[in-house]
Amino acid sequence: MGVIGDFFNSIKEAFNTVVFLIFIIILLSILLIFMVSTKQSTVIIDHNEFSAEDLQMLKQIKEERLKKEIEAQNNK
Repeated sequence: MGVIGDFFNSIKEAFNTVVFLIFIIILLSILLIFMVSTKQSTVIIDHNEFSAEDLQMLKQIKEERLKKEIEAQNNK
């Protein structure tokens, strides 16, 4: 009985080790996916390019705001 009991205990330890390793692999995979997804979102934000039309529109808006501020100061 001692040999059979030791055999089953070694199988149980091996199973526990495999389950633990699978758990660690899953955690590392989730961490890797999270890191990659956040890196992609920051890259998209950092490399957000404006077209010439967008820049022209922003320039016009800025000029209009500046004109409104100057008019408001002159009216005071």
